[in-house]
Amino acid sequence: MTGSTSTYIVPVTFQADDFIYRLSYKEQRNRVFEGTDEKVLVRNVAQVTDDTFTLESFQEDGVVDYANIIEAYRGGHGDLAFSIDRQNRDASGKRFDVISSLRDRYVTVKTSEGEEFVANYVPFTQAADGKQAPQFRLPAGQTLKQSVTYRVYSQWAEIDERSFVANKKAPFTLQSANAIDRQSFELQ
Repeated sequence: MTGSTSTYIVPVTFQADDFIYRLSYKEQRNRVFEGTDEKVLVRNVAQVTDDTFTLESFQEDGVVDYANIIEAYRGGHGDLAFSIDRQNRDASGKRFDVISSLRDRYVTVKTSEGEEFVANYVPFTQAADGKQAPQFRLPAGQTLKQSVTYRVYSQWAEIDERSFVANKKAPFTLQSANAIDRQSFELQ
């Protein structure tokens, strides 16, 4: 739209605190920003399935998912959406930590039995409902063992309640599967 301003979130590697970064776009003048080691606040960790868990945080904690602040919502679309300024403050002045793209993010998981492994982000599980609950999945073929305690660690998040005890979870029930084309199918 003519005269509009767009905001783009650019995923990068973990920033170094106090390091000066330069950003240029289409050979225009550079922008400079200082790196930070600030972590996003996560309220707790909760099991979702036998191989997946979620990291939960809420807007009331000062954490917001980028899905809530994308440009389309600035015009009032979406009941829970709002905008923030360059200092990550909303209209009332409250500062927010923004969970941006988690595409390449991971967490380290340690068990009470001494095992350690990496769980990767499950794409498209970020929320736009006031509750941020991105999900992470264990490596292929591994499942959470019932009654074992799991602790989650992250370079990018400060987790208040980082432990959970795994429970047996019933698998999803599929009602039907329909072919859409040679490369796609639909599950219900």
